[in-house]
Amino acid sequence: MKDSNWDEKLNRLEQKAAVAGSSETLALQSDVYQMIRMLKSRNTSVPKRLQRLEAVLEQNAADDMYDNMPV
Repeated sequence: MKDSNWDEKLNRLEQKAAVAGSSETLALQSDVYQMIRMLKSRNTSVPKRLQRLEAVLEQNAADDMYDNMPV
């Protein structure tokens, strides 16, 4: 896939993540993981933007999990 296609896909993922709810976050995480795996399988470095997006989605998922945990 060309770099411009990766950038476009990453832009779409970032935009979706900005407005995603908890259930959508899990689906986006799957897309991000898949994108990272594909880049790594091609021995391509993972862009910092993608790494940051992965971290944000993981943090949001963890926050959602603890927000809904009974006390």
